[in-house]
Amino acid sequence: MLTLFPYQYWFASSGYQGLEDAEALGSASMVTEVAAVVRTYGIAVLLGALLTAVVAWRLKLQHSRAVTWWLIACVVGTFLTRDVVSVLLFSVCLAVYLSRSRALRLHAQAQRQADVTASHPLTPDQGDR
Repeated sequence: MLTLFPYQYWFASSGYQGLEDAEALGSASMVTEVAAVVRTYGIAVLLGALLTAVVAWRLKLQHSRAVTWWLIACVVGTFLTRDVVSVLLFSVCLAVYLSRSRALRLHAQAQRQADVTASHPLTPDQGDR
């Protein structure tokens, strides 16, 4: 996504220049349409990234399988379109989200175990055996 918007402008200007050099300005609408596709794709990826960020900020402690599947879909979608930068960023986001979820799950298990242990303390003579 970081490269798509600058690429669109470069493509439009160099595309027109190439058509002028080849004396084929009748195909100029093709350059405009391809640039529009690049712009649309860039906006779609940007919206997906913003949606992911909003969901990540809104979910404080809950783990959601829907978020996991959304991030997987983002990684696969950007991989299929060969947007390497977005693949890397979405992959890092997925790894951080899964790590965070696992850490929260392990903390909750440890907290439950501590609560059970605190509610049933051993008497001094039971601990010596």
